[in-house]
Amino acid sequence: MIHGVNIISIKKSMEKGKSRIEVDEGRLISNLGLEGDAYSKPGDREVCLMSIETKKKLADYQDGLCVKRFVETLLIDLSPAEISVGDHLLIGDAEIKITKKGKRCFPECTFVQNKISCPLVSEPLFGKVVKSGEIKRSF
Repeated sequence: MIHGVNIISIKKSMEKGKSRIEVDEGRLISNLGLEGDAYSKPGDREVCLMSIETKKKLADYQDGLCVKRFVETLLIDLSPAEISVGDHLLIGDAEIKITKKGKRCFPECTFVQNKISCPLVSEPLFGKVVKSGEIKRSF
């Protein structure tokens, strides 16, 4: 399925391990990710997307290890329930194929230790840029 998506925010890092900065526009590069992002590299996780819905849910999980560390490349307005692995997202002039939903947990996280599932287990989206193009914040 193909979905058109609006971008709420675009974040990139100039250096790995440094804070991400928010930008109003950027360019997604096929088989790489967000141009100028230190975390861009070829593979199935070139871009990380999170819905605004998931971001709001995470406010209740601030004690989680990943919640403090995890930063999406693109914050979008589409619910993760509407997107499946294999779907294509049209974002500006670019196209992303969703390759993965959710991220792995770390044993040292308090939620894992207490057998509590947080939204990061199933809701972040990872994708591969299949068509390069310019992107801009919509809101």
